[in-house]
Amino acid sequence: MTDPVEPSNPQPVAPLKQTTGITKPGWQTSEFWLHVLLIVGVVATSLSTSGLPPQWAAACATAATASYGISRGLAKLFNGN
Repeated sequence: MTDPVEPSNPQPVAPLKQTTGITKPGWQTSEFWLHVLLIVGVVATSLSTSGLPPQWAAACATAATASYGISRGLAKLFNGN
């Protein structure tokens, strides 16, 4: 009797790729591009006639930039760079 989990013709499995612990440059990350889109959206909304007041737009852009900086710092801190 054969084990139903074992395939009859096993294929070799490639080993998992080891990460080197190097973080990508900031502009290559999805969080950077989301940050850029957020800033563009805040500026566009602020420039519209009935949009966001400039003070709130500046506060949103500052908060987004600070959170992006913190996330990049944490990524580098825990990755050894």
